[in-house]
Amino acid sequence: MAITAILLLPLLGASAWAQAVRKVEPPNWWTVEKPMPLTLLLTGEGLDAATVSTTASGVTVGGARASANGHHLFCDLVVEPSAAAGQIPLQVQTPAGTARVSWSLLDRASMEPGHAGLAADDVIYFLMIDRFANGEPGNDEPDPAHRTLDRKDPKAYHGGDLRGVIERLDAIQKLGATAVWLTPIHQNEDRVGTSYHGYGATDFYAVEEHFGTLADYQELSRQLHKRGMKLIQDTVPNHTGPTHPWVKDPPTPTWFHGTPERHLNCSFDLPVGVDPKATREKRAELLEGWFANTLPDLNGRDPEYRRYAIQNTLWWNMISGQDALRLDTYPYVDRSFWKAWQQAQDEHFPRMLQIGEVWHGDPAVISFWRGGKKGWDGIDTGLKSQFDFPLLYAIRDFACRDAGAERLTGLLERDPLYGDASRNVTFIGNHDIKRVLREAGGNADRVRLAYALLFTLRGIPQVYAGDEIGMDGDEDPDNRRDYPGGWGERTSAFEAKGRNRAQREMWDEVARLIRIRREHPALQDGSFTPVLVQGRTLAFIRRKDRDRVLVVINGLDKPARVKLETGDLLPEGTVLQPVGEKGPAIKVRRAGTPVQVPGLGCRIFRMQEPDGDG
Repeated sequence: MAITAILLLPLLGASAWAQAVRKVEPPNWWTVEKPMPLTLLLTGEGLDAATVSTTASGVTVGGARASANGHHLFCDLVVEPSAAAGQIPLQVQTPAGTARVSWSLLDRASMEPGHAGLAADDVIYFLMIDRFANGEPGNDEPDPAHRTLDRKDPKAYHGGDLRGVIERLDAIQKLGATAVWLTPIHQNEDRVGTSYHGYGATDFYAVEEHFGTLADYQELSRQLHKRGMKLIQDTVPNHTGPTHPWVKDPPTPTWFHGTPERHLNCSFDLPVGVDPKATREKRAELLEGWFANTLPDLNGRDPEYRRYAIQNTLWWNMISGQDALRLDTYPYVDRSFWKAWQQAQDEHFPRMLQIGEVWHGDPAVISFWRGGKKGWDGIDTGLKSQFDFPLLYAIRDFACRDAGAERLTGLLERDPLYGDASRNVTFIGNHDIKRVLREAGGNADRVRLAYALLFTLRGIPQVYAGDEIGMDGDEDPDNRRDYPGGWGERTSAFEAKGRNRAQREMWDEVARLIRIRREHPALQDGSFTPVLVQGRTLAFIRRKDRDRVLVVINGLDKPARVKLETGDLLPEGTVLQPVGEKGPAIKVRRAGTPVQVPGLGCRIFRMQEPDGDG
C-alpha cells in the first residue's frame, strides 16, 4: 500500500513558498463509516497566520493553529462517510500567498485485516528485530556516510531486519508460538548508531531503514495472519529519541516536559504514582522526568500531542493490521492520557489487546494502572492486560534461587487485584534483564523448571527469543546477543539439525510444554487450586469445564517421592494419566498417592475422576 507523498504547489509568491510544507502527519487516512475528526500536523516554514480549506466533497476543514515560529500548523478536519477515496487537496493560505498540499484518503477496504487481540491459548514470541536475523544485507548501512553497523559492538546495529523475521516464521511456528512481538519499528537515530533497539524514535510515521520498509512490515503482518498467527507492535508514546527534530523545534510550548538543557531525570519510583499523598515534586520526577536522563519526555497532558499520539496508533493499526500492542514505559505517562488513548482504541478496534509495561514486583503497585476501577485520581485507565513482573520474579526465585513454594502461591492469592489475572502476559525473560540461564547459574534443569511453571500457571506466556535454546547473557546489552543462524552461519539454531545437544534439549522441552498447554484448556485459563505447598514442593490443579490437570513440581535438585493426600480435591479412585511422557497411569488411593518426580522436575497429569468425569 503506497503512502501519498506530500507536495506543495506554489500559487503565489513562489520563492517564499518553496518547500513551505515538508511533511503532513498522518500522511493519509481511510474512508469512514461514521464521521471521523482528525487533526493534521503540517511541518514547514511560513505557516504562522495560515488558514486551510479544501474543495473535496465529504471533508470539512475546521480551525488551524500555528506555532509561534510558523514551523508547525495544526489543522482540524472531519472526514464524512460521503468522502470518496482519492486525493484531498488542501489549500494553505498565509499573507505570503496560497499553496496546495496533496493529502489522500484510501479505501477502507484496503485496510490490512487483523486486529484480533490475544486469547487464552496464545503464546507470544518476543524478538529484537536487529538481533534476530539479517534477511536483507542491502539495508545494513542506509546512509553510507555514517557507519552504524558493527556486530562486534554490543550497542551498534547488527543488521537484523523485518525480512529476516519473515524468513524465520517457520521456526517460530514450529516452536508453537502463535503471536510475534517486535521491538519498535519506527525510524530511529540512524546516524548515532546506537538506537538498534528502536526505543528512540525520530519519526513516528516511518519504518526504521535498517529494518526495512513499510511494505516489509505489512508483508510480515500478512504472512503471520496467513498462518493463523498474530502481530504485536511495541508502542512508545512516552518519549522520543534525543535527535528527533521536535526536540529543538517543538510543535507547541508544552509538547515536551523540559528541554535538553533543563529537565528532570525520571525517578522510576512507581510507588509514588500509587501514593495519593506523594508530593508534586516527586510525582513530577516520575511523570515528567526524561527516561535515563536522555530520552525527551512527551507531555501526555498537551492536547495537541495527545491527539497526535492517539491518531498515530490508530494509523498503524489500520496500515498494518497488527493485533495487539505492547505499551512501553506505561507508568511514566499521565493517566488521563491513557484513559483517552484507550477509549479511542476500544472504540475503533475493540478486539485488540493492549499490554502495559509496569516494571515492579508488587501486584499492589502494578495493578494501580490496571483498568476496571478508578484510582485515587478518579481515573480508570481502561487497561486490560499487563506484563506480570511480580510472577516473573516469583518464578525466578523458585526455579533459580531456591525460594519456597509459598512464594508462588502467596503471590497468586493476590490475583484479584488485577481483576482478570488470566489476561496478564507472563514471562521468565526479556531484553531488559539477565537471561534466565544466567540467572539459573548455567543450570539448564532450573531453566526447564521455570518454563514448566510459565506454561502451567495462569496468564498468556511469552518466550524471549533465544531463551528457548538456552542462550546466555548478563545485563543489557549482553542479554541481546545475535540469534545463532540469523546471519547465514553454516549451522543455524533455527533448524533442528543446526542445534547442539543443549540447544536441542531446551527447544524440545519448550515445544513440548507449549503443545501440552495448547491441548488443555485448563492450563490456558482454568481455575487454580493448590493441593500441596511444602518447602520446595508444589502441586496444584488447573480446571476448566471437563478438563482437569494436576501439576506436580519438585524444586529439589534430587528426585522426590511426593505424597498427595486423598480428599475432596483428589477423590479416591481418580486416575492420573501422564501427559507429555510415557508411563503408567496412577490411581489415587485412600492412604495417599505417591508421585515420583525428577529433581528440578515437573510432571503433568490429566485427571479422570471416579465418576468418569474429566
